[in-house]
Amino acid sequence: CNFNGSLSSDDLWRGNFSSHSKEDPDTGELISISYNQIEQWVRVIDIDSQGTIQRRRTFSLLRPSLLLDFAITQSRLVFADSPLVLNMVGLLTSSTSFEFDYMQPGRFGIVSRHDVNSNNVVWIDKECCMNFHVLNADDDPAEP
Repeated sequence: CNFNGSLSSDDLWRGNFSSHSKEDPDTGELISISYNQIEQWVRVIDIDSQGTIQRRRTFSLLRPSLLLDFAITQSRLVFADSPLVLNMVGLLTSSTSFEFDYMQPGRFGIVSRHDVNSNNVVWIDKECCMNFHVLNADDDPAEP
């Protein structure tokens, strides 16, 4: 799939494509993430209902986290940045490729879905935790 010609070489060589993309039931838009553990970033990829990539937004990470899944609401996207991190030495020596750092916090990053010009992420640190999959998410009407 080349997303109607909108897939770039950067998408193929520097990142990946989440197997847990989310479809907005109101617009048909598909939202996915890509991440690079070496360069330590996560990218939000917005794909229109016809399958064309409309925009990409890249956000820095503090560690080489495994970002398997994410959540969307009507107004936000939520990353789960857990302390399961890439171990480069282990990867190169065919030993443990990932390590869980119990001394690091779990972090949740919240990004506006509609302010596409913003690269601001609100990071919320929590106690050490791991989150592989997201069941659902919803906006709180009391906190717009």
